Amino acid sequence: MKEEDRSKDHKHISVPHFMLIPSLSCPASCSYCFGPHHGPVMSLQTLDTALDYMGRLTAQDGRQKVRITFHGGEPLVAGYDFMRRALEGVHSLTGGRKRKIAVQSNLWLLDDKFSRLFRGHRVEIGTSLDGPEKITNAQRGSGYFSRTMAGIARAQTYGMSVGCIATFTSLSLPRWREVFDFFLKRRLGFSIHAAVPPLEERDLPEKLTPAQYGRLL
Repeated sequence: MKEEDRSKDHKHISVPHFMLIPSLSCPASCSYCFGPHHGPVMSLQTLDTALDYMGRLTAQDGRQKVRITFHGGEPLVAGYDFMRRALEGVHSLTGGRKRKIAVQSNLWLLDDKFSRLFRGHRVEIGTSLDGPEKITNAQRGSGYFSRTMAGIARAQTYGMSVGCIATFTSLSLPRWREVFDFFLKRRLGFSIHAAVPPLEERDLPEKLTPAQYGRLL
């Protein structure tokens, strides 16, 4: 294959994936979270700068598809007006290119306004849920399960499906079948993650070793 053909093929199959973090703040208190749970909301000036950079980068290499994920912290902490401006900016910068937009949220702040906004912009909804109520609350804090399930129900009311990330710890690992059955019975798509130590030097009793994660897989 000629070098120019390789280049064309690379542009055809690879999709640039940008992640925007409107805030590191989060109202949840998951025991294994690597984040600080607090921090300011991204300024509109920073948002505009990030969108401009993303637009220039994708225009330069001729990519026809773009993926953008809003993550955190909890991205909905930034508020409705911020998310509306961000989504309008994403549509403007991507032009005629195909775009896949997602938000990863615990859904506690998802209300009717956010739901209409996300549905209108065809935003894919992702959340974090570790399985049945007792397992989820033991790992993510009291009340987490009911609040996130309420958010899932609201999103579904607006015709949006929700995908879940289930984090396994040394405590939930032996109950893997309960976790899998929970998602299957509720027809919720899910992926699995392992609790891993944060970058800073502190112990994480809930972490999975590579061998434990291998057994789970």
